[in-house]
Amino acid sequence: MLRDLGLTSEQLASHAQIAPLVKQCGITPARIIEVLRGDQDENSIKVIALWDKLTPYSRSAAGLEGVALGVGIPPRRLWELYAGATMMQSRESVGVMIADALPAIMRVTIKQAKTKDGFTSREHILKAARVLPVPKGSTTNINVGGNNQSEQNELGDGGEEGAIIESADDFLMRASRAMGAKQLPAPTIEADVDESDDEGDE
Repeated sequence: MLRDLGLTSEQLASHAQIAPLVKQCGITPARIIEVLRGDQDENSIKVIALWDKLTPYSRSAAGLEGVALGVGIPPRRLWELYAGATMMQSRESVGVMIADALPAIMRVTIKQAKTKDGFTSREHILKAARVLPVPKGSTTNINVGGNNQSEQNELGDGGEEGAIIESADDFLMRASRAMGAKQLPAPTIEADVDESDDEGDE
């Protein structure tokens, strides 16, 4: 089976094994392939093509590591493709669920706002309609679709029709930078000079 993939057991053993990481996260290889089917990266497409050619026995024998090496990428790269794709798809799924539920939520909110005790609901609706002012210091921008100005700049100036869809890798890199902790400057220590010793020496 390894010969069919153009690999040797030594090559397979010389690369990082991602199977323990996949198992630790409770993810199955089938789930990784399912996510990669929705990814547009060239390497993801190659992985899917090879996976579909293999029999269930060959998939199990080769493992994710063998499939990755079979398309010319390290196993670690396959994990990165899955991580980026699943983060992006999860964000989009949440946005779709919120958008789909929003009309029903608004109907309930409006119904509650019309009652005698619906002061809070009325306040929310009036603020959403910009009838009531919203304090600038307490404003929170939630971009369900991820179409804020910075992302639009990264995607291009072509608007909705001319924008280029962000790849899973680019999204993963931006998410990693956003989650990275900023390093604080090292504290400076000022040594106290004992003037009495200097006077005694003189």
